[in-house]
Amino acid sequence: MKLPMLYRIPVVLVYMDGYLAREVADMLDVPLGTVLARLHRGRKLFEKQLWDYAEANDLTRRAKR
Repeated sequence: MKLPMLYRIPVVLVYMDGYLAREVADMLDVPLGTVLARLHRGRKLFEKQLWDYAEANDLTRRAKR
């Protein structure tokens, strides 16, 4: 929910609801390249948020063997 709507909508539609990027482009009435760029940026923002969460909760240290 922390992703900006501009990126959240394509990410959710493609990766959670299973739509093709072309279908999302048609739904949002934007060019396919725009959707692909938003997907890329949305994934990168999401990845950064996951790393921040993991580091804040000490989940990045190696497991003891």
